[in-house]
Amino acid sequence: YTITLTDADTIKFSITKATPAAPVMPVLKESTSDTVTLETIEVTDPVAVKAGAAVEYGIIDAENATKWQAEPVFTGLKGDTTYRFTARHGATNNTEASAASDVLEVKTPVGGIVIDTPTIVGVPEGTEGISVTADKLGEAVNAGDEVVFTLTGNKAKEASYVPYGFTINGEAVECGKIDKDTRSCQVTYTVQAADVEKGSIDAEALFTRLGNINTDDKINAGDALLIQRSAAGLGNPLSAEKMVAADVNMDGRVNAGDALVIKRYAAGLT
Repeated sequence: YTITLTDADTIKFSITKATPAAPVMPVLKESTSDTVTLETIEVTDPVAVKAGAAVEYGIIDAENATKWQAEPVFTGLKGDTTYRFTARHGATNNTEASAASDVLEVKTPVGGIVIDTPTIVGVPEGTEGISVTADKLGEAVNAGDEVVFTLTGNKAKEASYVPYGFTINGEAVECGKIDKDTRSCQVTYTVQAADVEKGSIDAEALFTRLGNINTDDKINAGDALLIQRSAAGLGNPLSAEKMVAADVNMDGRVNAGDALVIKRYAAGLT
């Protein structure tokens, strides 16, 4: 158009930006515990195409406010949480931003690995009073998180079992000192990146029977003799399991006092 104005003419123009239609609802491409990736939306609306508008992707918070961004990848999210996503044609010099699309809801998967109850080893089936717990039992943990396991033995007169070891994925993990009153000890483990990659932690709590030094499942003078020989530095050193089994009075030492307790037990005096 050509408009010719004279000195006395005044013309006012009001130019209103066009508004493209909303794009289609976003589609989920993939999600992890901390990231959601949407499929890229193609610009097909004629107004948006002509103006060179790009699609913007938004995440809607709990107050229904939308945070817009150019890329369809959202990071820094939390696992096991539902998020809402939308899209729009962004504003240009000649067009307004479009209305938002329909909303896509995505629930992120549980992050890390879930801590299960460790397997108890060395205790006959049906033995009462044995327990293994964890402070994050049933929770999802990630690399760098600490998990504290508590292993508790029983106080049965005939068959008393106490913890002596702990393994994770076949590797020994140091146990804390056994508490004499509760007959429990604690194991603190830091979750490794390899655990998360594997998807699980295979934990075993190892128990032994107090006083059963020669592993014949009987408490008698033979066990007392092994303790006396060990205290005197005779014979082969006792294994870690047998050292725990030998400390029947649970004073943290293996000596004649433990042998005496076993002799009295074998004689029916305790």
